[in-house]
Amino acid sequence: MIVEFDDFEDYIQLADLLHLESGVSNLWEYKGKYYLQLVLFTEEMHDMTYNDVMALMSEYSNKTKVTAAVLSEYGKEIMSKTALELTRYYFSK
Repeated sequence: MIVEFDDFEDYIQLADLLHLESGVSNLWEYKGKYYLQLVLFTEEMHDMTYNDVMALMSEYSNKTKVTAAVLSEYGKEIMSKTALELTRYYFSK
């Protein structure tokens, strides 16, 4: 799934709350906006369900029609594979 953020601060707030136990997170920049690409391994999730993740995502981000193909072709990958964890490391208060 891919979601769009109005500003980087919204993304940082989400990263503080969303601790993936099983998945991949990539952060992209495209046309002045930030996009989080999540790949969840739902069968390996124990602490959070898919619905929990979706509820958090809907509070801090927006649905988007931008696809992974568009991001990989025209976007700039800022963080790869562990974007949420890296964001907590570098931007935690």
